[in-house]
Amino acid sequence: MARATVSYVLDEIDGRHGVGDLKQGLDRLPGVFSVSVSTQTNCVTVDYDTTGTGQKAIQRQLEKLGYERWAPRIPAVSTRMDDGA
Repeated sequence: MARATVSYVLDEIDGRHGVGDLKQGLDRLPGVFSVSVSTQTNCVTVDYDTTGTGQKAIQRQLEKLGYERWAPRIPAVSTRMDDGA
């Protein structure tokens, strides 16, 4: 299993697009392990299994949740192999 992490800076995380809605919306994607959201930096970070989902699916889900403007946070992706231990 290959795990990856991707972070995006969003325009704004506010009452309309609250932390809970954002986390629930991204957690629905297959292969997502965890979602963390910072309202201070307007950043969302997703840890996921690359065999279950990918960056394009995460980006589409952000758009479905109403986030039309976002940018990858640098470094955008960190991939590591999980040996199952």
